[in-house]
Amino acid sequence: MSAEQPSSEAAPSTAKVSLYAWYIACALMVVQVLSSLDRRVIVILAEPIKRDLGLSDTELGLLSGGLFSFVYAAASFPIARIAERVSRPRLISASIAAWSLLTACGGFAQGFAMLAFSRVGVAAGEAGAGPAAHSLLTSHFPPTARSRALSIYMAGVPLGGLAGLVLGGVLSDLFDWRTALFIVGLPGILIAMLIAFTVREPRTPTAYGKPPSSSLLQMFGICAGDPVLRLMLIAMAIHVIPNGSLNAFLPAYVMREFGLPAHSVGLAVGLVLGLGGLTGSLVGGWCGDWLNLKDRSYAFRFVSFTFLLDIILIILILMTKQYPALLALAMLQAANIGLSAGPLFATLQDRVSDGQRATAAAILLFCVYLGSALGPVIAGMLSDWISTPGQPAALSLRQALMYIAPIEAVGAYYLLRASGHLKSTTAKMM
Repeated sequence: MSAEQPSSEAAPSTAKVSLYAWYIACALMVVQVLSSLDRRVIVILAEPIKRDLGLSDTELGLLSGGLFSFVYAAASFPIARIAERVSRPRLISASIAAWSLLTACGGFAQGFAMLAFSRVGVAAGEAGAGPAAHSLLTSHFPPTARSRALSIYMAGVPLGGLAGLVLGGVLSDLFDWRTALFIVGLPGILIAMLIAFTVREPRTPTAYGKPPSSSLLQMFGICAGDPVLRLMLIAMAIHVIPNGSLNAFLPAYVMREFGLPAHSVGLAVGLVLGLGGLTGSLVGGWCGDWLNLKDRSYAFRFVSFTFLLDIILIILILMTKQYPALLALAMLQAANIGLSAGPLFATLQDRVSDGQRATAAAILLFCVYLGSALGPVIAGMLSDWISTPGQPAALSLRQALMYIAPIEAVGAYYLLRASGHLKSTTAKMM
């Protein structure tokens, strides 16, 4: 099946969006909030974990991004293949229950290996929700509303990050990092039940019982053969390397630079990143649908500009010596990042058919999490390598993050090339 073959099961392009469809988008946003919370809580807990377990910055980079992202990327492929042939709400529900229990289990860790094992399990569990959610939303929304629907879903990332940083910081200071992991893992069971009992699978059992319409190898071929998708996936993988590094280390950097406690940093950084990311994600979704109605290449050109702007914002964040200025810049940077999610994710879903969408989303998430895996590890290794005895605690980390930021210009270049292909060819939207 070609990348642009229409699907009989896809939402018609002129279909009116029901209130129930918007409920599903909001319910899946709650799932994304929980996923991001369980993923990000480890970031605000990094400093107490480092002191308690005697970890290096390299090991922190692995725990807060590298190891998690690599496992998520690898696990998303087999689970996405399952999502093409089973009830997606049930798969999402089971995944939530699994990663929530494993988050709580991390509180029993007595060393790096045990904590890493817990984070690997959380990553594998969360990999079951992402591709299935992308596919499920696309089945419920016509192309003219998909950018908005996916942006609502992706708004859960900054909201969950906010919750993870705030709750993790407060619970760590009130109790300890172990108790924090126990408590944030508990709500997942309730969310799993909500999805299982209130979200319907639009495909019939006969439809989703069939094998996927394309093999995994064929899906890689489809994405590689479509110049828009190929260049977009490369651009996204590059884009998240500096952003994954900054997200993983920003709370630790602030604590080192300004000497602030975890609960204070968690509250302030969580709020600015959460509110900024939420605003950017929602605005980006509406802008993406509006720009696509005019010319489908406009959204890609707009996002490529945000990639370039991101370099400037990251460097300014790391150069400022004023805490309020850092928070203001961090909010702008989070909003800037959020602008890209809806337009890019919707383009991927528009260019594949219904039986390919979960696997296509897994390929996209593989590229994103590959970059997210590399970023924190590279930053942590650079920080350890640059660090010298007696220097300010934050200096080596600041330098490492600044060295990585300019790579986003390469991502912007590839996205501009992709926009040229969108300009010259018209994608058939399912």
